Amino acid sequence: MELTLRTDKIAVYDSVLSAGDFENAWVHVQNEKYSAPAKAGAWIKVWRLNDGPSVSSAEYLYSKRPFGNAYDPIFAAVAEAAKAQGQLVGHEGREWHDIALRSYLYPRGTKLSWHDDTDLKAGSFIFYAHPRWGSTWGGELLVAETGSPKQARAGVRTLPYVDHAWEDRFLLEAGHGHFVSAKPNRLVLLSAAAYHSIGRVDPDAGDNVRCSVSGFFIARNAGGTPRA
Repeated sequence: MELTLRTDKIAVYDSVLSAGDFENAWVHVQNEKYSAPAKAGAWIKVWRLNDGPSVSSAEYLYSKRPFGNAYDPIFAAVAEAAKAQGQLVGHEGREWHDIALRSYLYPRGTKLSWHDDTDLKAGSFIFYAHPRWGSTWGGELLVAETGSPKQARAGVRTLPYVDHAWEDRFLLEAGHGHFVSAKPNRLVLLSAAAYHSIGRVDPDAGDNVRCSVSGFFIARNAGGTPRA
């Protein structure tokens, strides 16, 4: 596992799993059971109405391991990276008490709009489980250079799920940031305050699907609903 990028908002690791564990992860995400992201049938608004129909698996918790499947080595890699990146995602037993993950499939035409993870999370992560990803296929992780999302929302009466004028002003104040390609066998850790999105998967991707195993470092006395 090689650290290839570190900023104040993200850390990127490549060559995360062994060849055998990565092959098992690819098989596992294909065989998982999936449903449209929802909570008791309600709209989870981080997926905005124009984001398109991605699907997700059931939730798995680090505290319930081992599962005897491909998630065990992914959890191990995430925990190892978290120990090295405590300033970014917090420390186990102090800022967070558990890790939650799900598998996500984003086919062509789908994306995930801008958001942060400051609501009851200490940080988040994304592991790319597909064996190939083209440079023209989209699906990049976009991380904006911004001030504090909490401060930007102070006094705002609605979150940006329908009217996003305040979010436009917030993002365009600097108007730049980082992008991270969905490179196979890559793990990304994000600060909870990192304002980020997933770019729309391009029609060039054809039948290829952006497959990620993603989740949160759950803050103490909080729950978690991974999304990415």
